Amino acid sequence: IENPSFVLVSSLLQFVRTMSLTVHLAAATLVVTMGGLLFGYTIGITSNVVSPGQLRCESGHGGTWTTVEYGQCYELSWREIWLTYIIGIAIASALCAAMSDAIGRRKEMQISAALYCIGALTTAFAPVLWGMFLGFGIYGAGMGFAMHAAPMYIVEISPAEVRCCMVALIEAVIVVGAMLGYSVGSLCVAIPNDGWRIMCALSGVLALVMGVGTCFVPRSPRWLLLRAAGDITYASEAEEALKFLRRGDVGDELMEIYYDMNAASGGNESVWGHKKALMISCITLGFRLILAQPLWFAVPLFRIAGFGRQSESLSYIGVGCVQLVSTLLALWLASVQGCRASMKVGILMLVVAHVVMAVALLSSPCVLLEGSCSARQVAVAIFAFIFSTAGYQIGLGSFSWLLVSEVFPTKVRGSGVSTVLLCFASSSFVVVFFEWSRPWDVLVFVAFAAALLFVHVVVPETRGMTLEEIGADLLRPPREKAAKEA
Repeated sequence: IENPSFVLVSSLLQFVRTMSLTVHLAAATLVVTMGGLLFGYTIGITSNVVSPGQLRCESGHGGTWTTVEYGQCYELSWREIWLTYIIGIAIASALCAAMSDAIGRRKEMQISAALYCIGALTTAFAPVLWGMFLGFGIYGAGMGFAMHAAPMYIVEISPAEVRCCMVALIEAVIVVGAMLGYSVGSLCVAIPNDGWRIMCALSGVLALVMGVGTCFVPRSPRWLLLRAAGDITYASEAEEALKFLRRGDVGDELMEIYYDMNAASGGNESVWGHKKALMISCITLGFRLILAQPLWFAVPLFRIAGFGRQSESLSYIGVGCVQLVSTLLALWLASVQGCRASMKVGILMLVVAHVVMAVALLSSPCVLLEGSCSARQVAVAIFAFIFSTAGYQIGLGSFSWLLVSEVFPTKVRGSGVSTVLLCFASSSFVVVFFEWSRPWDVLVFVAFAAALLFVHVVVPETRGMTLEEIGADLLRPPREKAAKEA
């Protein structure tokens, strides 16, 4: 058995060595992940935007839907804002399904940056509530385009040996964005009535930086090769793009991608011809939503534990640090054992955390969020919450978008990810509008078991495989696949 320290160091050295081959690959990835940064930033500022004394009234009634006045407050909660974001994401998903394969990944990122900027500035400067919500919806559409394009672009430009790590960086950047958003919000909330406008306007500035950055990254080589059948100039641009992202001769890699790309789709030009990929993607994101439930209880849990006003700081900054460290552990585990192994470990950690919490609460029956539990039970709940947060991040939290972007062949990847994103947006309504009460606790355990079985039996291990090999493997009949493995 290899020494764990040696494995960790060698894995890190391999990652650094691969990244040092081309600074351009790292730069392109960082530019694209700014879409995730803006997504996370929104998560971080939302609680401050609708805090009393900002967009939400401290007491009494506020303005109406059409009251035109700066400094006006309203009777709002974070749910109304997130509903608007989700509607924007759903609309963007439908648009991506219709146009993504025609315009390409880079153009989608540029559209995302434009929508982010327009939405942020519309919200920040609107003097009327419907104008603010129009801005939130436009910003949500920017989130949808970013969620669709960023994972696909990174998957398509990354070498197979570091693809898992590169896509997982999106999740890490989202966490950083949430921490940044909360920090900015905590400062701006001191400005009465209009502090929230500054928070929103700053996201417009970040979006402008993202938009400028996307002008300097190449279009996806795989997407260009897909278009080369109708115009040979796309093939030349694909070669130049790959040279920009790699070092040395890229002719062999280019030809391998081209021939394998045509074989990987198996002649199925429609996303509905790839039902297994659709099933894996939709169920994976469904489990991601369910297993993320503990994160929604962070603030009330810390408040019950006696942290008072520091509860929100702990839920964003403290939990964010746990998520960042867990993401690094997930990257290491994936580099050693593969993404599927990391998912299993994460789900098992979630099971352990919830078993510990259940035993603690049943030892002297109480309802945690009602404040009827003892100090010992609350302490155990805090530990279980932190452990479950780490498990979520090590598991599906870090790798779900990687899986969604990998399993579809290049010819249908755009429409496939759009379909999955639309399902994800629809499922998010459940998370936003339903409080998970105690009867659901049993079903959460069922979800853990089902997720673990699903990952073990259905989810493929893709470490070291090219995108074309993954697509061909999913289309291969079970008997032929078993014979090949034997």
